[in-house]
Amino acid sequence: SKDRDPKVLGDIMEGLVLTGVAMSLYGNSRPASGSEHHLSHYFEITGILEDKPYFAHGIDVAYSAIVTAGLREEILNSLPKAKDHDRANWEKNIRRVYGTSADGVIALQDKLGWYEREESIDWPAVRQVLEEAPSKAEFQALVEAVGLSYTEFENMYGIRKIRDAILYAKDLKDRYTVLWLYYNWFRPEVKLVAFD
Repeated sequence: SKDRDPKVLGDIMEGLVLTGVAMSLYGNSRPASGSEHHLSHYFEITGILEDKPYFAHGIDVAYSAIVTAGLREEILNSLPKAKDHDRANWEKNIRRVYGTSADGVIALQDKLGWYEREESIDWPAVRQVLEEAPSKAEFQALVEAVGLSYTEFENMYGIRKIRDAILYAKDLKDRYTVLWLYYNWFRPEVKLVAFD
């Protein structure tokens, strides 16, 4: 909290310690690193590659929590539409956004094979999890309560880079997150045409 309330700081510390315990029990950082972190890493990596500014990791994660909450809401309000993976278009865009790092990203995804997998999703279970997650409005209120403005995030990166992050940040890690779910079932890359 902005006013450094001891209870709030204690609650944050407890959450961090419990997350550390969960990571130890799980054997990796998955309990503390989902799509919000993947988006943040995308902004950091592309910022370095393009020699452009980017926010500190934690601030990007906070803003990205708003983005992923919006994606969850979009998934909940839409019917899934599976579509074949357009390898050539995907690779062209991976090379566009990752530049000299693209070969490593492509190799990781070729190794994982997630684009070729036919996912069998238990939609009622997924829907229940997504419905229990905080809303985009709730995340935005929390972020603004600590003095951050989502408009600053949009101004820093622009809508095109944020859309690219939604589509291609998932390719940086070997974790299935809401970014993969959004991409696999809704194939939003066609929406990028408006930005070309």
